[in-house]
Amino acid sequence: MSPLMFKVIFVAAAAFMLLILFRRRRTSRKHPLYERVSIPPATSIPQEGAGNLSQAHVMLLTKMLCPVSENDLFEVDVYKQQWRSVLRESPAKAIRRLLEAGLIERAPMDLETAVANRLPASAVKIMLEERGLPTSGSKKQLVQRLVAATPDDVRWMAQGVVALKCTEQGRKIAENYFEANRRQKEILEEALLSSLRAHDFRRAAELLAKHDKEQVFSPRASLAASSLGGLQIQRQRVDVGAERDYLNRIFQARPRILAALSEEQLEHVRVAAGMMHLLTVTHAPKRWWPPDFKTGLLMDNAAAARMIGVYLGHLSEVQRYRETGVVKAVSVAVVSNSCEKCRELAGKRYALSRVPELPYERCTSDMGCRCCLLAELSKEYQI
Repeated sequence: MSPLMFKVIFVAAAAFMLLILFRRRRTSRKHPLYERVSIPPATSIPQEGAGNLSQAHVMLLTKMLCPVSENDLFEVDVYKQQWRSVLRESPAKAIRRLLEAGLIERAPMDLETAVANRLPASAVKIMLEERGLPTSGSKKQLVQRLVAATPDDVRWMAQGVVALKCTEQGRKIAENYFEANRRQKEILEEALLSSLRAHDFRRAAELLAKHDKEQVFSPRASLAASSLGGLQIQRQRVDVGAERDYLNRIFQARPRILAALSEEQLEHVRVAAGMMHLLTVTHAPKRWWPPDFKTGLLMDNAAAARMIGVYLGHLSEVQRYRETGVVKAVSVAVVSNSCEKCRELAGKRYALSRVPELPYERCTSDMGCRCCLLAELSKEYQI
């Protein structure tokens, strides 16, 4: 082959590869997930030296769809600091801004809302029982029953309490935000499912990272000490490489407790386990599974998917113990309603070279194995 012909072939191949990359990039940009959720025009509120109302302000607005006192709006200081960070102003100033815009208003707290905000359902049941009233039903029904029967006994809970609640305009904005957010999550879920089923783990991690970056509050936030004292919430960015690697581990995992599954069944369980990990949830809705899918195991589908996460966590824990040298042995701990087979392991001491695999393969619980390891420190690390 002549040098000229070689150059022509090389240039043609390079052009072809660039064309493929360009088309793939254009296709990814057209994915619905990359279309930013548009907040209704009604949220366009002038701010001092800023643009329109932020997504954080709209989320704050949704907390007042039901009447709530300003003291109860931010339950503990750590969350108040988190709101300050995302609002980029104090929560009190943000509330004033929403009041001035006519999106929320102050009004006396109604009695039912005051009781529901102040008392947990268990306390309401106790008060009903003391008065010889039925204790069945939802919390809303319990509160209505208590207030209707003995309003004077609980009236003090609403005295002097001023509620913040959405105006009609504010309610429309908040409900539109909820709907847009719901649709965004649906699109994300569909895209993640498609990526996992195609074993495109990097794509799944990238989708998650982009979605997470656009959220007001990240589900991957963690508590850390503040330089000003106390605790503050630190946002953790999604590490695309780490997420891709972990998904690879999920799809290679084969815990013994799932040994009875066929390769096809195990694939569906792995997809659900991947979704549970990415979305940080412990349930696995039916839409993630093929119609009428059953594992044939004693546990349900979601429990089977959880077993993969338990298995990977167990492997990482044992490996960490072996590498650090801090732990010389472990024992197995069980929960109060563990099955008999798991109870046989309880309290037994194991060297790190002989640790039984968790989840325990002989577990008969319909919730799946919930055993865990208790570490025994080497003498030099004991206090």
